[in-house]
Amino acid sequence: MNIVLFGGTGTGKSSVINLMAGQPIAHTSPDSHRCTLHLAEYPITFEGTRYKVFEAVGLDEPRLQTGDYLTVISNMYDLINALKERGGVNLLLFCIRGGRVTATMQSNYRLFFEFLCGEKVPLVLVVTNLERETNMEDWYTRTRGHLEKHNIMSAGHACITAANLLDGRHRDKYEESRGILHRVVGAHCSPSMEGWTEAALQVAQQIRDEEDQPQPRSKDQSRTSVPSNVRNTDLQQEYHDRTRNVVILGESGVGKSSLINLIMGQDVAETSVDALAITVDAAPYDVTISGQCFRLWDTAGLNEGSEGRVPAPVAVNKLTQILGNLNKGDGVHLLVHCVRGTRVTRAMRTSYQMFLSAIGHSKVPIVIVATCLEDRLPVMTEWWDQNKDQLAKYGMHFSGYACVTTLPGEDAVTKDIRQRRAQSYEDVCRLILNHCSQTPPRRDALFSLGTLFGSA
Repeated sequence: MNIVLFGGTGTGKSSVINLMAGQPIAHTSPDSHRCTLHLAEYPITFEGTRYKVFEAVGLDEPRLQTGDYLTVISNMYDLINALKERGGVNLLLFCIRGGRVTATMQSNYRLFFEFLCGEKVPLVLVVTNLERETNMEDWYTRTRGHLEKHNIMSAGHACITAANLLDGRHRDKYEESRGILHRVVGAHCSPSMEGWTEAALQVAQQIRDEEDQPQPRSKDQSRTSVPSNVRNTDLQQEYHDRTRNVVILGESGVGKSSLINLIMGQDVAETSVDALAITVDAAPYDVTISGQCFRLWDTAGLNEGSEGRVPAPVAVNKLTQILGNLNKGDGVHLLVHCVRGTRVTRAMRTSYQMFLSAIGHSKVPIVIVATCLEDRLPVMTEWWDQNKDQLAKYGMHFSGYACVTTLPGEDAVTKDIRQRRAQSYEDVCRLILNHCSQTPPRRDALFSLGTLFGSA
């Protein structure tokens, strides 16, 4: 597995290498001077998997002159192109120092994730220097909105301290950080992607041409911005802008709206503590996950009976409408079956059969998300381990699963619940990224819910 670690000066890239390895294999410096002048490769093994970690020079290092700057860009391109022949880049680790979002941070993100890797390699944010946080995860909770505002998206994150020379008060956080880092790498290091360097090919020669040109230097050129010729290609922009439809289905009260809020990172969908439906009409919510655009559709529950806020026949008709309309337009790319994390029930099977009938033979992927697992011990995924056989026995088959808590942030009062909530966000986002089809199924696959329930 090939991992590229990048970030600006003083973010602790070399310290992160040592934290992952469990021993000092990369040289570190206590000040902000660059320790990594050239590419460095480190073989690291943990949890039975061998990784090759490539530590890269940040592209906005303060001491880089214009010529050096272009050389770094060219070297990074050569590295990634060479890695394509060796299995590709499996993961990008973007190392930043816990603090405000800076222009340097944005430049590094754009050049590595968007330009060099064409937005097709999973990126994990590694936030360092958080030993003084009571709960290191709190930094991400506070800053996530600012990151998204500046279009810095990630498949996952690790809030850590990578400083080995800590006093006894923080030593436990250092050891905790190693576990956090190992888990997030293991969760997001994906098989290599083909074709992700194509976008860079058109620009590589331009970079080399600029290197060959005399570079006039002035007093103001000790710090250089991104070259004007480094831009997203039309192909990249089309990939970034294409919105895929994710329809969230389930019985009333299973937490569909709360799941929407978890993914969105804010309370945008109305929720209720009782079992009556809040969602009357299907509501769309646009979200960007790891640089990819999705439209989440919150739908009415199907099991309220005739006395609920949305009677069952009305809910069926509305669901038929939305699926039919989406099928005529951009299509449905993923169905998410949301259930409460309790025992498998016949009502759960009935809902599943309705959804299956709705998509007919169109082969839309279906995944399951089990909610309300904040108190599940020892881990939330135990629900799947205990219930997957019963689901299969009932004829319920899924492309993937996530076991989560959708408790709002203000209700996550303990460290364990906060960690479970953060893990839930990452697991659901990864589920969508891994299973949402790139293209919708055939548009002639008719939705038949209305026919199925026409006599009801």
